[in-house]
Amino acid sequence: MSFKNPLILYAFLLLLIPVIIHLVRWKKYKKTEFTNVDFLKELEIKSRKSRRLKELIVLALRILAFAMLILAFAQPFLPSNARKNQITDSNNIIYLDNSLSLSALNGKTTLWQDLVQELQNLPAEETYTLITNDKVYKNIKGDYLHRLLYELTFSNRPTQHVEILKKIALFLKNDPGIQQNIIYISDLQNVYNESIDDSLFNPQAHYYVLNKSIKNLANISVDSLWIEEQNNENFRIAIQISATGKELESPVQISQGNEILWRSKLSFKDSLQQQITVQLPSKNLEAKVSVFDKAFQFDNDLYFSLQKPDKRNILIIGDKQAEFAYKIYTPDEFNLDNSRPAQVNYNKLKQYDLIIIYDYKSSFNLSGKLFAGYVEQYGNLAVIPGTSQAQDQENFLRELKISTSLTADTNRVFLNKINYKHPFFKGVFLKPVQNFAYPFVKQHFRYRKNSNWLYQLSDQSPFVQIFKRKGNVFLFNASFESENTNFTQAGNLIVPLFYQMAFVQNQKQKPYYILGKNNVFSLKKEIVADKTVKLKNMEEEFIPYQENHFDKLQIRTGELPRRAGIYKILYEDQKIGSVAFNYNRKENLLNFLQFIDKQNLTNINNVKNFVKAQENFYQDKHLWKWFLLSALLFLLIEMLVIRFWK
Repeated sequence: MSFKNPLILYAFLLLLIPVIIHLVRWKKYKKTEFTNVDFLKELEIKSRKSRRLKELIVLALRILAFAMLILAFAQPFLPSNARKNQITDSNNIIYLDNSLSLSALNGKTTLWQDLVQELQNLPAEETYTLITNDKVYKNIKGDYLHRLLYELTFSNRPTQHVEILKKIALFLKNDPGIQQNIIYISDLQNVYNESIDDSLFNPQAHYYVLNKSIKNLANISVDSLWIEEQNNENFRIAIQISATGKELESPVQISQGNEILWRSKLSFKDSLQQQITVQLPSKNLEAKVSVFDKAFQFDNDLYFSLQKPDKRNILIIGDKQAEFAYKIYTPDEFNLDNSRPAQVNYNKLKQYDLIIIYDYKSSFNLSGKLFAGYVEQYGNLAVIPGTSQAQDQENFLRELKISTSLTADTNRVFLNKINYKHPFFKGVFLKPVQNFAYPFVKQHFRYRKNSNWLYQLSDQSPFVQIFKRKGNVFLFNASFESENTNFTQAGNLIVPLFYQMAFVQNQKQKPYYILGKNNVFSLKKEIVADKTVKLKNMEEEFIPYQENHFDKLQIRTGELPRRAGIYKILYEDQKIGSVAFNYNRKENLLNFLQFIDKQNLTNINNVKNFVKAQENFYQDKHLWKWFLLSALLFLLIEMLVIRFWK
């Protein structure tokens, strides 16, 4: 026990005064002779003993009362834990999880709103360091913190608890005189299946964990969307939607502005995941898929942007006229160019979606390496041989990085088999063609066996096969000369094949991007050196990082934008395209972290628990009231003894 005013304890010397007075004033009794002496003597002895005992008790009570009063004025107290440990200051670090999972509804309010309200209970006079998923605010006063909380928004980054604990460690102070307090506020959503070990916790700091989560949340989510097929007429898209319970159901719709493009109803009685295929018209689409539930709000809408394919650019290289191509590649859908082999401009190959080398001969002197580079840039190349020697074909194919041996075969065969199961023909043929007029082929090349064929001849050799790179190489095994084959007259075979070759792409356009990632995409647009493009919607506008590559503009978004939606791509304030961004769906997985039990880790139900713990840590236990009450009690007992002791 310690005293705030220890000098007052010298007043204990004054307690000697009543003792001395009592001794000096002690009554001396005089003897008087009476009759019946024996009887009177007995009464005298009894009276004298009682009086002496009463006076001693009164004296003791009076001394005790004054002693308690002196102690009360000396203000005794039990020292706080802070005083015992010589703690003179505190370093208060708050981690506030502002990930999207905190947007879950908890009754009529969200978990985030509840947390913001909770933090208003922190003392305004204290200093804090606030850490969120995307920002840090160092050494701010409590009153500023209270205002700042209402300005914070959700982060696009899912919480990485290991990273956060390491970041907290950077703000701890290596001073034994400073109390290290960490308030860790989160729903402990474990998006990345992290494991937390002891090394992430500083043994000199105290961690207060406020866990705000809803373990059993009935939620429906639009998870993803992708393009299954696209052509000049339609987009066929697939949508994946999931739920957390089989009893859930919801309407689902695709809308563009105020126009509803498609609508249906979902029920999850059989499975927690459903995949829907929807066919939309091939036009510029800036739309969203929506479900309707009251759990997480950020996963109810998934925005997507699709651009109608431009006219496809086709180049035919050869010294003969490919008449069939003009019937397939009509001007309303295609831009068709021709070039003599000697006049090929290799610098402009990347402008074409499909290049057809027609009636190839070694005399063309084409650079197979440059065409191989074109295919690596997602271009499609079709090679139709002439009547040249097999060795000439092999050398050119080797430059295209196609290793195969071939021999000439002059036996007459028929084209009698179509690989309907090949992904290339998905959606092309409504049903298998039965008993079609088989085209004949006289002379053809027999290549090394390849299972990736599209059409096959009756001798089991592939008439056309596909070699996938980033783009595709379509390799035919026979000349299209009318003396050699009547394939060009078989419209039910040649038209779907070459039409699909112009549209097939290994690199489909991406319908949307995920916020919080360094997204990269390209535009077919030449930009003047000192000009820039910007992304803009109703709420946000920014200039992304951009690089001009000849006829393409590469855009990197970095940490921006911060809100989901469809953004216009503007060049000199003119719209040249659009791009969609969505929140990360990993936030709704309902997979929660369990912090290990530690001596310096306390789970709290609310911020008031932390405030109370800090008050107890720094507050001395004052005892003067108890001593004052004791003094009054002794005085009261003294009065009762004097009044009632006869």
